[in-house]
Amino acid sequence: MRLAFVNPDLLDQTVDETFMPEELERFWHERAGPLAKSLYARIGITERVPFVLDQYSNPPQIHHQSSSVLRKMTEQVAGRTTMRTYGQHVLRFIATLAEDGGDLATVDPGYLSQYRARRLASTTPQGKPLDPVSWNSEAAALKTMFDAAVLLRLRPDNPTEHPALQWSFKGAAAASEEPKFITLDRFRIFRDDGLMVTRSPLRNAAFAETILTSGMRLYECSRMPASAVPSRAESTGGRAFTYPVPAIDGKGYRARKVPVGIHAFRRLQAYQQLERLPALERKGLSASLTPLWINQSGGLMGIGGWEKVFENASERSGIKVTPHTLRHTFAVYMLCALLRRHHDSMKIKDDVRRLTEGGRGDVYATIFGDPLRALQRLLGHKHYETTFIYLDILSADDFVIDEALRIFEDTLGSEEDYLDLIR
Repeated sequence: MRLAFVNPDLLDQTVDETFMPEELERFWHERAGPLAKSLYARIGITERVPFVLDQYSNPPQIHHQSSSVLRKMTEQVAGRTTMRTYGQHVLRFIATLAEDGGDLATVDPGYLSQYRARRLASTTPQGKPLDPVSWNSEAAALKTMFDAAVLLRLRPDNPTEHPALQWSFKGAAAASEEPKFITLDRFRIFRDDGLMVTRSPLRNAAFAETILTSGMRLYECSRMPASAVPSRAESTGGRAFTYPVPAIDGKGYRARKVPVGIHAFRRLQAYQQLERLPALERKGLSASLTPLWINQSGGLMGIGGWEKVFENASERSGIKVTPHTLRHTFAVYMLCALLRRHHDSMKIKDDVRRLTEGGRGDVYATIFGDPLRALQRLLGHKHYETTFIYLDILSADDFVIDEALRIFEDTLGSEEDYLDLIR
């Protein structure tokens, strides 16, 4: 058995005229395709939904019971990455259960105890023993799996909750990871010596700078259509244009508006004119029917492709950067600018340190206009408290504050350019 995820991006692929006439292709991309994706999303079939396939059948057949459980799990588990990890844990358990001749409906606490012992005696792909934190992640996935099985009426109870079963380790939790921050000097090295030493330098640089100046997530930015980029910027500095992230692409199905900086806009223009359009012309593809971010074959550049681009660029430049690093960097710079809007720049260090000494939760009451609330909206965080992590960065390192204040305007634009987004 193997795990496969729904790929709605395939609906955006251009088909050769031999199989689909140009008029029908245009109708599909303009009318039928968006409707199909909307209908899939409405019934819960999104890129988060995994299926279990029997890899030995030809063509591969869907394992219906396991796939139904995984689909039900997506209603209980937030986030694409979490569901991908949970799916792997579930697949491993189901495959082991099938080898042992068992079934989800008949699993009892005794079998789970044996499975737990076997897993803890195993090693990771790196050859290390499975630690308690890793097991707890797997245990949480399987608990959710049995919850889904109960909801689907495949069994009457959740065996992981049996009082005699020690299913997870108490007190074992992963250490919270502080958001990464990169100075813009180091970003330029990463961009010039890493991202731009490739066959698609302008594409890679434009993508990175778009995330850096907008705070978008990797998935959100990768889905931005070519039609979202205007022919002219709204201003000569700061924000070039506003991109409305649709709910279907936003985390938690939340839409929001994000600014895209003037530097990213200029890079986007260069990418369009010097790389994207010539490549599409060589392949005989329509610019209006193809994605903004294209791969070497002219199709949509996927999440895995972007992750590989950043991984290779990190190795070449010697500076570890991920798309999420750039999102965190945007958040730090933006928070500094929003704070400065209400405070003298010379007082920010003392203000942040004083405000964080007594706990982060009372910051909003002290800063008029609540910059953290504004940052929450820009980043698309569901919970207000999630934004507090950026105060930890500011209070811990004076250099970060100095760096943000020194170069924010030159790179992300004046905070005045963002006022309509934060009011």
